[in-house]
Amino acid sequence: MTTDDPTYDEVIAAAAPPAPVTRPDLDALIESAVVVERERQIALGYDEKHDDGHVPDHLAYWAQEYRRKGEFIKALALWRAYDESVRRQTDASNARMREYMGREAQSAAPTGEQGADQ
Repeated sequence: MTTDDPTYDEVIAAAAPPAPVTRPDLDALIESAVVVERERQIALGYDEKHDDGHVPDHLAYWAQEYRRKGEFIKALALWRAYDESVRRQTDASNARMREYMGREAQSAAPTGEQGADQ
């Protein structure tokens, strides 16, 4: 053994596993992978228009199926599509309700001086 040979401790230290990934790093990595997967889905034609053509539960069903298969990134991307679709449908429904309520309020408003002679 020459003096240039590493010691046992140096060999073990060099072979030590890297520091563990911290939670924020892992969250960022997962988020990045989900964004890339969702962009891939959109490029294949699974965009907002396509998603909104399904009942939201259909998207949730497929997200669950991918989760069962262990394809978690695809599952998360589908859950995101599901969430976005539900939000769009809810926003559209709320807008229709506000429009309806506005018309109802206008039709119920007094149009003149009813009861002025009482």
